[in-house]
Amino acid sequence: ASHVTRVTLNHMQTLDQLNHEFGHDPIVRFDAGEGGLPRVVIETPTASAHVYLLGAHVTHYQRTGDPPLLFVSCKSAFAPDSPIRGGIPIVFPSHLMVELDQLADSL
Repeated sequence: ASHVTRVTLNHMQTLDQLNHEFGHDPIVRFDAGEGGLPRVVIETPTASAHVYLLGAHVTHYQRTGDPPLLFVSCKSAFAPDSPIRGGIPIVFPSHLMVELDQLADSL
C-alpha cells in the first residue's frame, strides 16, 4: 500500500481533522492564515515556516534570531481565486507523484 498522503482542496479536511491526523504539537500545526486560508505552521527551536495548502505555497521561512527570508507582496489577496504573490510555490508534476507512489509501494 502507498504511504503517500495527499491533501487537496477538493477533499479538504477541517483544521481539527488536519491537526489530529498530521499535526505534531507544538512543532507542526494547522491554522487559518491570512484571509482564513488553511496553512501548516512549522516551528522548531531553530526556524519557523508557513505553508498554505492552497497551491502548496511557502510564504514564510525564518531562522530563529534572523529576519524572514521570503518576500510576500502586500498585493496578495489570500483568497481561493487569487494567486499568492511571492514566497515559494511548491509544484510537484503529476508524473513525479506517480513515481513517489511506486517508490513507496516498493519499500
